[in-house]
Amino acid sequence: MTLNIAFVVYPGIKLLDLAGPLQVFSDAVNEKGEKPYKPFVISKSGGILETDTTVNIESKPLDKCVECTIDTLLVVGGNGVYDTLLDQDFIDGVYLLASKSRRVAAICTGTFVLAKCGLLHGKHAVTHWESCERLQREYPTLRVEKDRIYIADGKYWRSAGVTAGIDMAIKMVSNDLTTNVGLSIARSLVTYFVRPGGQSQFSQTLALQSTDNTGRFDELNSWIQNNFQNNINNQILADRVAMSARTFARLYLSETGITPAKAV
Repeated sequence: MTLNIAFVVYPGIKLLDLAGPLQVFSDAVNEKGEKPYKPFVISKSGGILETDTTVNIESKPLDKCVECTIDTLLVVGGNGVYDTLLDQDFIDGVYLLASKSRRVAAICTGTFVLAKCGLLHGKHAVTHWESCERLQREYPTLRVEKDRIYIADGKYWRSAGVTAGIDMAIKMVSNDLTTNVGLSIARSLVTYFVRPGGQSQFSQTLALQSTDNTGRFDELNSWIQNNFQNNINNQILADRVAMSARTFARLYLSETGITPAKAV
C-alpha cells in the first residue's frame, strides 16, 4: 500500500522545514525495494507559493485533498505562519484534514497551526527555540518543552526548528518500516547521527563554539566529542593543539568560559 504524505504550506514557509522531511519520505525504500510513500504539497488555494528563499514551490489546493486518504499530514513552519493563523478558512481546512489523517505533525512554527486548530490542548508541545515563549504565551494550555527536538504523543507529533524535522521524519519512517530503513536514510543524507526526540536543541559542542568567538578550539571540541571512549586529560588536549598544559588551560578558559575538564 502506498501511503500519502501531505505537506501543508503557505506563503513564507522556511524552505528547509519542507525540503528536509520531504527528502526523507521521498528517499524511503522498504526492504522489498519498494517506495512506500507518496509525498505531495498542499496549500489553501494551490499554485505557486513563495518561500523564505529565492526558490518557489508548487502546491495542490487544500479543498481538492479533502477526499484523499492521507496517512501523515505535516504542517510546515516559517515566519509566514503568523499571518496564516488569521485565515480561519485555512485553519478549518487543516483541522478537517487532520481529523482524517492517521498521523499529524508540525515542523517548527507549524506547531502554531495545530495549536490554533485546538488539536494540542493540554498536550506537550515544542517549536523552534526562538518561538517557544510566544507559543506558551498565546496558547497557555500547552506544556511547551523548550529543550527537545521532537515529541510524539499518540497521532500528534511536533518538532523543533529546521533540521529537527529531518530527525522526526526519520523516526516516523523507522516506526512505519524498520529501524534499518531509517538508518539507511540517515546514512544516505549524511546526517551526523540519528537524534532521539529528547535530544537538546543545543549540543554542548555548539554551545562551546558559541562562546569561542575566535574558533580556535573548534576542531579540538569536535575531537573531544568523538573520543569519549578514551582517557582524556589536560595534557592530551594540550598536546593536540601544540601548547603547554598551563598555557592551554589558561587560553581555553579565556576563550570558552569554562575549564577543559568541565568541557569534557
